[in-house]
Amino acid sequence: MSGWFCLSLKTAGAARCIGLLALLGSAATLPAAAGESGPLAQAEHAYEAGRYDQVAALTHDAVDPAALALKARALLTKAMLMDAASPQVGTLARSALDLADSARRTAPELVEPYLEGAIARGLLADRLPLQPAIRMVWEARTLIDAALRIAPNDPRALSTDGGWHLMLTGRLGLIPANLLFSASRSHGLAAFQKAFRVLGDDPNLLYHFAKVRLLQSDAEALPEARAALHRLRQAHPSDALGQAVQKLAPELRTAIAARQARLDEDFASSGSP
Repeated sequence: MSGWFCLSLKTAGAARCIGLLALLGSAATLPAAAGESGPLAQAEHAYEAGRYDQVAALTHDAVDPAALALKARALLTKAMLMDAASPQVGTLARSALDLADSARRTAPELVEPYLEGAIARGLLADRLPLQPAIRMVWEARTLIDAALRIAPNDPRALSTDGGWHLMLTGRLGLIPANLLFSASRSHGLAAFQKAFRVLGDDPNLLYHFAKVRLLQSDAEALPEARAALHRLRQAHPSDALGQAVQKLAPELRTAIAARQARLDEDFASSGSP
């Protein structure tokens, strides 16, 4: 079940695990309004600037569900920008799961705790034996569905929904993913397109769409992944997270080229005219 929400990119002998939801975080909470200076507003500004440890410090004693969800998002983003093999990833994901679930119980009308809880479970599923991992995948599905019921047009919920379907169909194959989890490639693509209609060329959305398309086997997958990265190259992200994924784009571009080369080799060796 490894990698259902997470793709490892090999760089200089290390691997970074970039999770779909947490890296869509720049769209997950609106920046604090001008003039706001309370701890939550300061924490939001810190997140936008990429100071994730400061977010945790500013929300250390928080009980407000919005602050708990923001802290969970900061922990998850930090986890998914570090080496995927680091034991800290699991520790941070578990802490984020607890925070997100606490926020959801306190304020079930908020969307973000459902989404942070889903990605935390995705990271933990990567580190669990088969049966507990399957349970985590289904728990994440339940949380995503709940978020969509609250806000059916929320681009964060839509992109997370799309990522869930495309990661599973890409990793497991169309038929096994559908039989085990009712995952659907067409559903995943439709969810992403709805998110694009709301967010436009958001850098994080472009990056993660390219990443999940790399996992697919249909004829349009790699061209669509390359097109998304081309649009990402032309973007001008204002937040630290958007800038981070833009810097990671060349690694993904290399992975797409390698996948295309393998497909070309397979085609040539098959003797097809």
